[in-house]
Amino acid sequence: MSFIDDMKIGKKLIGGFVIVLLIMAMIAAYGYMSAQDAASRSKVMYETNLAAIDKMGLVSADFQQMRAEIYRYIYVPAARSAATTTIDGLKASIRANIDSYSNLDLTDKDKAALNSFETNYATFITEYDKTIKAADANDMKTVDAQLAAGSPLITSRTNAVAAYKEIIKLNQDNAAALNKASGDAAAAAALYMAILSIAGILIGIGVALYMARSITAPIEQVGKNLKELSNGHLGNRLKLSRKDEIGEMAAVMDQFSDDLQNNVIGTMKKIADGDLSTELKAKDIQDEITPALMTTTNSLRALVSEAGMLSKAAVAGQLSTRGNADKFKGGYREVIVGINQTLDGVVAPVNEAMRVSGEYAQGNFTARVDEKLNVQGDFVKFKEALNNVGIQVSKALTIINQQVGDLAASAEEANASVEEVSAGSAQVAKNASGVSVNAEKATQGVEQVQKAMEDLSRTIQDVATKSELVAKIVQDTTNYSREGMELARKTEQGMQGITKSSNDVNQIILEIKAQMDKISEIVNLITDLANQTNLLALNAAIEAARAGDAGRGFAVVATEVKSLAVESRASAERISEMIDNLQKQTLSAVDAVSAANTGVKEGSAALHETLTSFNNIVTSIDKISQNVSDVAAAAEEQAASVEEVTASVNEVGGLMQNTTREATDAAAASEESSAAIDQITKVVANVNTIVDKVTKEVSRFKC
Repeated sequence: MSFIDDMKIGKKLIGGFVIVLLIMAMIAAYGYMSAQDAASRSKVMYETNLAAIDKMGLVSADFQQMRAEIYRYIYVPAARSAATTTIDGLKASIRANIDSYSNLDLTDKDKAALNSFETNYATFITEYDKTIKAADANDMKTVDAQLAAGSPLITSRTNAVAAYKEIIKLNQDNAAALNKASGDAAAAAALYMAILSIAGILIGIGVALYMARSITAPIEQVGKNLKELSNGHLGNRLKLSRKDEIGEMAAVMDQFSDDLQNNVIGTMKKIADGDLSTELKAKDIQDEITPALMTTTNSLRALVSEAGMLSKAAVAGQLSTRGNADKFKGGYREVIVGINQTLDGVVAPVNEAMRVSGEYAQGNFTARVDEKLNVQGDFVKFKEALNNVGIQVSKALTIINQQVGDLAASAEEANASVEEVSAGSAQVAKNASGVSVNAEKATQGVEQVQKAMEDLSRTIQDVATKSELVAKIVQDTTNYSREGMELARKTEQGMQGITKSSNDVNQIILEIKAQMDKISEIVNLITDLANQTNLLALNAAIEAARAGDAGRGFAVVATEVKSLAVESRASAERISEMIDNLQKQTLSAVDAVSAANTGVKEGSAALHETLTSFNNIVTSIDKISQNVSDVAAAAEEQAASVEEVTASVNEVGGLMQNTTREATDAAAASEESSAAIDQITKVVANVNTIVDKVTKEVSRFKC
């Protein structure tokens, strides 16, 4: 009976009422017909039988009074005049009643009894009049004969009485038969009325049950679907092939589920996956879901664009760039404000570190991080490490400067000694031709040369010792610099690890936030759906109230649907409150992680620059170490040359003892000494040159 399902609910209810009314009309019609039949029988009984009985009763009374009047007429002569009048009235009354009775619808038996009465009554009247005449004539013998048993008067009177009694009995029997027939008809009518009433009740109950089932069954499906929707199960569809209001409601709900699953949830999944390219159009000017989704998408697009702009600016080194928080509202605005505050909190320490590193790169190791700069957390360690680098390098350079100064002084002393040795050698060579004469002077000159060579040897030894000390200090400085550089590398790697972890945590929190936003949207949709369901239940309750008793079952279902809608809305509101708290905490976590991530990135960049400065320092110290090594090598060469000169001078001293005998050898020795002294002079000059270079390199650094 799909055509009933396709009927509107109002038409169904009206149709059910019409069927009940038709059944009631049939019962009423049958009752009316039965009443009419009873009325007809009553009318027949009244108009025929009861009227006949009434007429015959009057006839019987008049007839009996005539019997009495004749005796009064006979035996009371004084009353004869009055009796005559009475008798005439009785005769007229009897005749009128008989005529009236004869006009009734008489049966054959009634007619036969009436004919018998008419015949005997006519005889009775004739004999009655004869008796009156005999009484007027005082013929008592005739009167007595007339009144005797068996006389025509008495016989006709008896037959007439029997006739009208027969008529009365016949009408009483007919009235009893009609009464019995009326009772039987009433019983049959009551039975038929009961049968029709039961049939009507059963048909009405069947129609009501079918109507209720036709309405409540799909409403139960709608209620189950609403429960599924409240649980977030959007895959169920009603698919009711009906054309009534419930079918239209089911079609609307299926379309709503399709739109919710395909457009809303699909778009939210894309947003959760980072796909912000979805474009939706509002269904009409009252559509609130689509504009809300597009507003969310546009806000996220703007947020991503703003974050991308800040990222590009940071990569390009434009750390003064800030996001425009006025373009956003609520949590999105707080994200941009948090990023700007993070940049403000990180840029100052980074700029100060860059300034100090620049001073270090220029050789100014007296520079320190500004004490007025307020830093916290890891930046405190970074500040202390950077200051410690300047302090340690400054100490090392101070020691190097001091040792180089000592080395320069020793080189000057060595140069002076070489000049003295050179002058002594020249004197020896000059006086070689007069060795014999100036042997004593030669001996003294040799002694001076020995003494000068000993001084030169001690000086060169001091130079070598101090060069080794400077080399050791330079090596220690190099090791400190390399350890600082290694520590900076490890710190940079740690920063990169922290950055990666922060990015992962930030991504997870953003995904959680996206899921929370999605759940919040769904909860809002469930709340709206519960409100609509509540309104629908209210309308259904109103329609059920209009339907009266036939809509009681529908009213119960509407009440249950309303209760379910109220519970769904209350649960949705509680879930919405919990989600709002979670979203606030998630936003706080996003801000904290974003701030930490940005700080770690900028700290990593600063460490990278510090690492570059350390590399420059190590390169400079390597050069210093190389120069000091060259000085040490030159000092060793000087020591070797001095030892050779000393040996030569000793040998000259031995030869001078045999001056006369080995004058030629003394001259040769003098020449060798002169050559050795020239070599020492070159070595000392080379040492001076190296010391100048070391001094120049060290002077570049401020300590």
